[in-house]
This record gives sequence, C-alpha cells and structure tokens, in this order.
Amino acid sequence: MEKQKILRFLTAFVILAFFGAAYAQCSYCCNYCPNNPPSKPSVYITPSNPTTDDDLYCYANSYDADGDTITYHYRWYRNGSLYTTTSTTSNYSFISRTATKDCDSWKCVVTAFDGKDYSEENYDTAEIACAPVCYDFELSTDTQSISMQSNDTATVNFWVKNHGNAYQCINLSARTYSSYIDAWTSRSSICLNPNESKLLALTIKTNNASQGNYTVKLRGESNCTVKEKEITVNVSGYCGPVVCGPLIDVVPIRTTICRASKGTISVLVKNLTNRELTVSLESSSTGFASSFEQSTIILSPRQERYVNLNVYTSCNTCEQYVTIYARADGYSLQRRAYFTVSDCLTPEPRNFTIEVPNACTTVEKMQAVNVAFTIKNLTRYAQTVNLQTVSTIVSEIEQTSITLDPYESRIIYIKAYAREQDEPKKHYIKVYAWQDNYREKKEICVDVKAMHKSNVTLANNDLQIAQCSFGLYTLNVENKGDTEESYTISINNPTKANIKLSESNFRLQPGEGKEIFITVTVPVDMPLGDYSADIVVENSSIWTRTIYFTVTKGETTTPSEPTTTADRPIIASYPVQIALIPGYEREVSVVVYNPTKSTVNATIEFYLPYGFYAQPKSISLAPEASETITTSVSADEKVEPGKYYDGKLLMRYGESTIEKPFKIYVEKPAGPAAGPGLFAMENPWLFGLLIIVAFVIIIFILRVFVSGPKKAEVMLYRR
Repeated sequence: MEKQKILRFLTAFVILAFFGAAYAQCSYCCNYCPNNPPSKPSVYITPSNPTTDDDLYCYANSYDADGDTITYHYRWYRNGSLYTTTSTTSNYSFISRTATKDCDSWKCVVTAFDGKDYSEENYDTAEIACAPVCYDFELSTDTQSISMQSNDTATVNFWVKNHGNAYQCINLSARTYSSYIDAWTSRSSICLNPNESKLLALTIKTNNASQGNYTVKLRGESNCTVKEKEITVNVSGYCGPVVCGPLIDVVPIRTTICRASKGTISVLVKNLTNRELTVSLESSSTGFASSFEQSTIILSPRQERYVNLNVYTSCNTCEQYVTIYARADGYSLQRRAYFTVSDCLTPEPRNFTIEVPNACTTVEKMQAVNVAFTIKNLTRYAQTVNLQTVSTIVSEIEQTSITLDPYESRIIYIKAYAREQDEPKKHYIKVYAWQDNYREKKEICVDVKAMHKSNVTLANNDLQIAQCSFGLYTLNVENKGDTEESYTISINNPTKANIKLSESNFRLQPGEGKEIFITVTVPVDMPLGDYSADIVVENSSIWTRTIYFTVTKGETTTPSEPTTTADRPIIASYPVQIALIPGYEREVSVVVYNPTKSTVNATIEFYLPYGFYAQPKSISLAPEASETITTSVSADEKVEPGKYYDGKLLMRYGESTIEKPFKIYVEKPAGPAAGPGLFAMENPWLFGLLIIVAFVIIIFILRVFVSGPKKAEVMLYRR
C-alpha cells in the first residue's frame, strides 16, 4: 500500500510538472509569436538644395518595439523612373554626384523591415539646381608673349566678342605677379550686343625689371563665365646700346671623329627672344681646322636650329675641343664643343646616327612641349629609317619613318605631354631608330614640373539676413596640387554690411583642405533688398566667389536687448547622429565659431539619457575665431542595444544656452548571439513532444521501481 501511495504521488507530481512546463511554454509562445512591425521611417534627403557638385544622401530612421534588427529598403527615382534599389542595415543610402544632372528631380522611398513585417513606406524629394543661363564670350589677344626692356611700356591689342544671343556686360582686369610689372586694360568693363566684338588695349609697363620672364594675366568675367589669357613678358638682355642679358644660346653636341678624316659636330643655336635675330657663328681651334657650314643664320622668335661644325684633324687618339663664338645684336657668347678622336681602324657599321640635346626640357602638367633631335644619314646612299618613342609620359613623334638623302641631316620633333597624374620629376623619352639590321637608341630628358591646382567652393549661398542680424557662409579651399600652397583671401564688399573672415592667410599641404567662415553682419539701417560681395582667393592663381544675400526687415529691440545676434558664439558643425557600442567610447567633434569682436568663454555639455556619459569641455574663443572641440561619448554595458535615444548638445556662455538636438543609436556588440535556452524554443510542438516522451519514460521507471521487488517476493514464496 505504501508503495502504491508513493507511485500515485510521483505520478501526480510528474503530471503537474508537465502541465507547468506546458503552461510556461505556452506563455512564452503567446508572448513571442505576435510581431510588431517597425514604425514608419522618417526620411530626408541632404543637402536639401543640391547642385550637380553634391552627392545625394537619403537618411532613414525607424523604431522596432520588439528590438529586432531593421533592414532599410531604399528605392531611388530619377525624374519619375526607378534608378536603383538597395537594402542595408545602414540608416542612409547615397547617389554619387556623377549620376546627377541639372534640373533633375530625385525621390527616395524607404521601407523598414524587421525580418518578418514591413513598415509603411515614406519618402523625400530633392530638385537638382538648374544651371544659370550663361552666354559665352571670346577673349583673344594678338600675341601670347612680348619682349620688352627694363623701364619700358608696351601695348597688346585684345578682342572681346559676345557669342551669346543676348546683351551682356563683361568685366575686364589685368593682374601681374611681380612688383616690377604693371598692367591695366583700356576699359574696366564693356557691354556688347549679340555677336558684337570690340578691340581694346592692354598696357604693360616694366619698372626696373631685371632680365627674365614675367606673366600678365588678362581676365574677362561675365555673370557666370570667366575667360583668362596669359601673356609672357620677356625682359630681354638688350637694353639699347647696352647688353644686359642673354639673347641667344649655343649647345654643342659631343661626338666622336675618326682620325685623318672629316668629322661633324652638331651645334644647337637658340633664339631666346620674341623677335627675329641674325646670328653670326665662328670657330677657332689649335692644331686642326674647323669651320661652320653656315656662318650666318636667321632665327625666328624662340626658334631653335641645328648647325653643322666641320672638323678636320689628324692627331692621335685624344679628346679635343673647338671654341665657338656666336653674336647677335651686340650680344656675344663663347662655348666649347668637345669631341673625341679615334683611330677608327675598324669602321663602325653605322648607317645613321641620332643626336639629342644634353639639356633637360621643362614642361608643366597639362601642357605640351616640342622636343627636337637630329638624325643623320652616314652613307652615300638614300635610306629609310624607322622611328619609335617609348616613355613614362605621353610622347608622339611627328614621323614614324623618314627617308634621308646621302649624308643628309634632319631635325625631328617629338610632342611630349605631361598629364595630371604624371609624377613631377625628370622623365626620359627613349628614341628608337632602325634600318635593316642596324639600330640606335637615345634618351631625351623631359622635366615635369609640379602642378599647382586648387579647388575653391562655397558650401552655402543666397541667405536671407534680417536687419541688425548676421549670416554665416562656409568657403572650402582644397589643395589638389603636388606642392604646399599659400593662400590669401580678400573681400570686395560694395555694401554697408560688415563682412569678416575667420582666417585670411594660411598654407595647405597637398591633398589638404580648410573651411573658412564668412560672417556677414547687417546694420540696423541697411536698406532692404538684394546684395552681393566678392570673396577673392589668391595664390599662384586667382578665384572669385560671389556671396549673395537678401536684407529683410529686422525685429524691433529695446535698449536692454542685444541689438544683434552676432554677440554670441555659433555651433557651426556637430553630429546629428552618434552610433555607440555598449561599453565603448566614441569621439565626437563640435566646431564652434565666435563672430564677435571680443573673447567668449563657453562650455560644451551633452544632456544624455541614463546610462550615457560625456565629459564637458570649456573653451575660450578669440574674436572672429573658430575651434574644434573633441570629446568622448560612451554608453553603459546595460544600455539596451538596437534602439535610438534622444540627446541634446548644450553650449553655455554667460547666462545663455544654445541647444542642438541629436540622436544616439546603440549598436549591438559584435560576436555570437546568446542562445534562447531550453524553454525558449521557437517550435512549441517540438517542446511539447519532448515533454510527453520524458513523462512516459519517468512513469516506466517508477513502475519498474515499485513493482520489481513484489515480483521477486512472490517467486521466493513459491520456492
């Protein structure tokens, strides 16, 4: 009887345990199975007023009550047609500026998905700004270079023609890059009817300028088009009866001459001026005879020409030289042409020879230069020679094959072009020439100079500024060249507004950029209307960016109120969203600008929810200066991940406070996810089946345990 009671008790206990587990599983299932879809995402495209220079970013934020991971489905439409789709857990998608065009209409449609259900879709639109109607015009000069003397004045004619179909006015100016050169245009502006052209004059004056090359930049600017022409001013060495600089140069080409035979030395004669020159050539030598094939040559401006110098010598094997004398317009120079005398017992089987200049030719990036070399037929027969060039820069030879008469010499030109990506250094053009089995290879040096290139853009424009208030513009300057650049910024302000720069002189390394803050303060008595001012950025080049603003009516203030909002600092840049991982820190940068004329002391604080931490920072801002404050924001390990939290950025100064709201998204830590446990199985029927099997096994074990001894007792009694 006792054993039967124990069996009944255990049976009842197992039944209760089974129903308890089933109830727990049912409770879990009831709580788990229903799914709450994500909330309708908030969607916005930035920038709100884009141009073709802007990438389009579509930001989306949704909330899931179950804490599920949200995947955002982005659909981009261009002018009503589907352009692209993407799915990602990131809260943004973007379109590259290369895909946008003027006047495009873009639409970003976003749907949030938590793995089971979709949210309602939401969207935002943006219109690409239409380019202003620009009318082209022509700015041309009758020359690209001019030769002058020191303390001289010259005039260069230039034409301006309106190629548009509407009346337009063009501003004219001239700029020099040396205090020794002055330049000005006959008119500062000109207005032209469609297809009308006018002849104007550019006056250039040299002020005690030393010998050398100077640059004058002629500039024409319409409402949206800029044309520039550069004129090289060569202050040459001939100053009336006195020679004060080189007019010509002579470059002998070293060669080898066989003893007791006629030899030829090639001599390159250069005209360094911008006018025609007559050059006289003479030679002298000791112990042998020498003479030029042409004792007088006429060179056009900047022309280079090879002349043969014949040498007759019978000396033993040795190194000799010929003294060369060159004269032009009272200027003279002397050079030595070295050559080697060889026995030449076994004549070299050469059919031709290539002679290249010893000096390196200089070229600017994105420019081309012609490089000359001489090829000479050494036989008494006419022959055809094949030519080819190989180089690390772009090179193009004018002829790939050439037919030479007996003993003929000919100058061949190679056009070398330096690209933007070419490394600024000395490059070598390999010249290959071959005819039958004979080949020659020579190298020509081309020195690629470092590129000076910058990018200047206005991040925002066309502001509305109330009387007795101010507006803030951002100017971005980038150094895209190969060398460090120095920049100077000035303001051409024809208005009554007070315009200040956060920085006017600075230097940038290659690839470096800088933001310049421009503050426009409008006085209380400034008339309402539209205004503009020019921001001029200068280094080796010049950029003009025009800021536009509209003065609107300001609010009436009492004597106890500040008369302008420019008496406070500005939070110029801060993150609108911060992503954190529990237990880790994330650095956050805030840019603060002080547009006032006095030092401002301020404190940067973060107003954060429970479980988030950030240290406040105190700063002292100099007048009209900006500063970047960096601090760390962290989240406690107990903060629930996968959710958005609201925070505020506070800047306190004096008794005032500026607030900026932002969002904090807590990411889930990387690594394997925690398992659901035995009683959190996703299939409740499988769990119930396991409980029933366990129940049957336990009952079987208990019955064996209870009935087993009784059977043994009966068997013993029978014996």
